[in-house]
Amino acid sequence: MLRGAIPNFFCHRPIAFDEKLLELCNLGLANGISKEWPLKAQSPTRNKNMFLSGEESVGPVRAQSPETTASEGEESQSMLSPSIQRTAGENTGAFEVKFLIPEIIANHVQTWADGVMHRDAYADPSLGGAYQTTTLYLDTPDLGVFNRVNGHRKTKYRLRRYGSGNRIYLERKTRQKDRVSKRRCDVPIDELPHVTHANHVTHATHATHATHATHATHATGADHAAAWAGVWFRERVTGYLLAPSCRITYDRCAFVKAGEDGPLRLTLDRNIRGYATKDWDLTPVDEGHAILRGEVICEFKFRVAMPNIFKELIQLLKLETGSVSKYRRMMLATGLVPLVVAAEQGQVNA
Repeated sequence: MLRGAIPNFFCHRPIAFDEKLLELCNLGLANGISKEWPLKAQSPTRNKNMFLSGEESVGPVRAQSPETTASEGEESQSMLSPSIQRTAGENTGAFEVKFLIPEIIANHVQTWADGVMHRDAYADPSLGGAYQTTTLYLDTPDLGVFNRVNGHRKTKYRLRRYGSGNRIYLERKTRQKDRVSKRRCDVPIDELPHVTHANHVTHATHATHATHATHATHATGADHAAAWAGVWFRERVTGYLLAPSCRITYDRCAFVKAGEDGPLRLTLDRNIRGYATKDWDLTPVDEGHAILRGEVICEFKFRVAMPNIFKELIQLLKLETGSVSKYRRMMLATGLVPLVVAAEQGQVNA
């Protein structure tokens, strides 16, 4: 039992607290949220399925991906991940604040979030309320993205797949000072070859009419290629000579809540594993280089000022922000970038 102060394993320095908080900590923060608790948080009204996301008292939703709660082809503005652009020209970004925390602290964060937020719509009870995410990171032949050479200082391109889903997400992540914005679109997984070759989009059309090829057929195929949802992504891939560098799979536990200034999102990433690859493949990684053993990446995402509920959680658990990059850690773990070089350049975590 804790006696009067939270020890060093729980936070970075002991702090005094009252008996009510002591009781809650001894219970692992479970079932302790009440009006008397310092966070003054009420558990939101729950749907029968505790893993559905959305605002209070919502019914089931069909989500395009764990980043949205949208019916197919239409995004929900209330629960869109804060950093994802709602339109192609939107410049509004979001703050994404990271913490690298021990598993024991992550368990407390998760229990707290279960009381004041909603589980993501893709949460899988068989994975403890998490879902599996696989990301294929792209880089130039000379690792321009990793080294942040001109044209790649603030931007990353990647592809994502959730679980064994039949759709993939093409994404550009851009950081401008303290804000992050993401442009993304989703396409069927069997259209993955279109990312590198425009002629794949028209191949089926030409093959079908191989013996009756006409100018009209070629025009129709060209129109199809131009209208493909991922054409903007393909243009960057071919223009920057981007190709796969590593593939990473991890288990994400995500929570969402509608805030006064837009959607709020809290994520916990565990069991991060991957390896170097040159293949355009989004098969989940079962075994590979494991990074951050015993540690969890916790992230807060919001659009304007830090929400009070996040401030209070930081104060309660004495969380300290830090820079940590799955991509950079994996590039080091695979040996693609020598640790001594990265350390000299200050690029281990940034």
